[in-house]
Amino acid sequence: MVVFNLLPWRHHQKRYQTNLLLSLSIIACLLAMILSYFAHWMIQKQVHALSIKEKKAQAVIKNFHLQQKTRQEKYPPVLTLVKEIQQQQRNLQILFAQLSKENDDNICFTELTYQKDNIIFSGNAYSIYDFTLFLEKWPLALLFDEIKIKKIITEFPIVKFQFTAIPKK
Repeated sequence: MVVFNLLPWRHHQKRYQTNLLLSLSIIACLLAMILSYFAHWMIQKQVHALSIKEKKAQAVIKNFHLQQKTRQEKYPPVLTLVKEIQQQQRNLQILFAQLSKENDDNICFTELTYQKDNIIFSGNAYSIYDFTLFLEKWPLALLFDEIKIKKIITEFPIVKFQFTAIPKK
């Protein structure tokens, strides 16, 4: 039988495998570092682009707010006037809706006039007593700050009346 000494070959094989493992580990670490650096670079690029877009958007918003402020400074009476007109329109809509529901047989409105901040109601009643009862129980009185009677004319068999109402603001 022939005796073979495999120790040098095993020693050489072990050193080769160690060097191979070390080389592959270093290559894997370098590759991971390169990939993470590339990912970091891409994310930084996107963050930078988004920050530029954000600054542009903030500039546009700031410009819009400045324009809005200048418009409000130029036209504040117009804006408040528009709001007042809208409120008056809502009040008139409520008034007409309620007037269409009224069913008092003793009172008849013949004219409704809107002047500046006043509404002038004209109409007929069977008696002063009926007119007084109507004003006391009129649900629309809540829509007005003040109601002033301007005229009461008695013409048999009816009473003609006219009163002014100042709408609430």
